[in-house]
Amino acid sequence: MYYPKVTIVVLNFNGLSDTQACIKSLLKTRYPNFKVIIVDNGSEIDEARILEKTSKDNRLQFKRFPKNLGFSGGNNKILKGLKDKYIVLLNNDTEVTPKWLDPLIQTLENNPKIAVVQPKILWLTNKKYFDYAGACGGFIDMFGYPFTRGRIFNTKELDKGQYDSISDIFWASGAAMMIRTSIFKKVGYFDERFFNYMEEIDLCFRIHWAGFLVMCEPKSVIYHKGAASSSKNEMKKRFWEHRNSLLLLIKNYPLRTLVYL
Repeated sequence: MYYPKVTIVVLNFNGLSDTQACIKSLLKTRYPNFKVIIVDNGSEIDEARILEKTSKDNRLQFKRFPKNLGFSGGNNKILKGLKDKYIVLLNNDTEVTPKWLDPLIQTLENNPKIAVVQPKILWLTNKKYFDYAGACGGFIDMFGYPFTRGRIFNTKELDKGQYDSISDIFWASGAAMMIRTSIFKKVGYFDERFFNYMEEIDLCFRIHWAGFLVMCEPKSVIYHKGAASSSKNEMKKRFWEHRNSLLLLIKNYPLRTLVYL
């Protein structure tokens, strides 16, 4: 049976305990052909070395960057050297379920026009509710505000199976997204000006402009703690969110729409 190779990239920034829990769940994944690259993205101490000593498995690789390159820069530095068919970007404060990879891979294998697919993302703290960052797939309203199926502003919905069908979405969450590696040659990598927040929405804009699809496959389920590193500096988090929301609109909307917005 054919099992395409998947590389899972996990960025860590001062998040040792969260990353250890993430690794533990990843190693229970039942899909037979994957590897995990854990990247310490400029933590105060070399957490990659600690993780390598405490996590022994030949599917794991560890790297360290001397300074924090952000979500966009840190992932780009790894992505540009990868050749496997599919890549998963996964936040370090997530925990996956054993069969999470198979539905994502099947979705991409079934339709070459699909460039990105995300799982159903539930809240790790209370697994009955959707997660803030991605829930069941993202959209943008007429005023340029991002929202998701399962969360609008700060209101998170109880998961009652209301979004359990595969769906065409506008953007997939950077907390957990599987990407067809070949798409980067067509649309480019993450825009490093974003640093953190909304760089995945910008990527999905370019994917749509190029004629490809973004999907959510809720048969795949993961859990996300949310804001594990950013919540330590709330003001900086708000700065990046507001700045990047403006950058996102300026980059991706025509002038007439921008004036209206």
